[in-house]
Amino acid sequence: MSATVDAGLFANYFRQGLGYSPPVMTIPGFTFPVRELYLEDALELTGYKVGRNSRYASRKKATPTEDVSQSAGLVSRGISSLMGERDDWESGFDDHDDSATAANDLYSKATQQSLSVVDESIINFELIETLICSILQLELEPSAKYGFLTASDGDAERREGKALVSSSGQTQKAGAILVFLPGMMEIRRLQSRLQSSSQIAACGLGGLWVLALHGSLSGEEQKRVFLKPPSGVRKIVLATNIAETSITIDDVV
Repeated sequence: MSATVDAGLFANYFRQGLGYSPPVMTIPGFTFPVRELYLEDALELTGYKVGRNSRYASRKKATPTEDVSQSAGLVSRGISSLMGERDDWESGFDDHDDSATAANDLYSKATQQSLSVVDESIINFELIETLICSILQLELEPSAKYGFLTASDGDAERREGKALVSSSGQTQKAGAILVFLPGMMEIRRLQSRLQSSSQIAACGLGGLWVLALHGSLSGEEQKRVFLKPPSGVRKIVLATNIAETSITIDDVV
């Protein structure tokens, strides 16, 4: 069931009203560990840069007055949320400044510069393609900073004996990659890009099986996302939020 019920409440109802003590069976569930990475991590991981003249850069150029005003507003909101009371504004400002400095130390100057100009309302298909390629590569050789992205030690044991072999003779952990997109047009665009990607082909990691998943597909077409890919091929599912609330694809890592 999707809902959570109080089993004890129902058991007491029958026990007190009918004198019958019903058995209560409990089936424990389990969750997979989830690691949250953000846009800045994707930029840092891939080395992808967004310049001021990029199609993915914001076209609005703030005036110096607006920059000062926006910065003052951010600082003011940070102080208000941290200090709780007006009398403690100095300590709140210090905390806000320290956390911002610590965050900046985590990322390279190139990543910070890209973040300062990027337009987050635009879907960056180039970055998605590069990120998928990086994910596949990092499964063979982990990043010094991020390690393995798609498998913890427990996951590696669970998938023992279920490795894919790349065209270079190396092995990579099995599992599909799920990409959420807002609509059918975006899915088609990224599907076409990935299927013809010279960047991913150059990685030497075998072929890709890129599948779409949205409400306009027939039932038979939607069922394809549950199939296991051919040997040496990686499955990538491009989906709307239908895969977020309605179905579960078992082999997504």
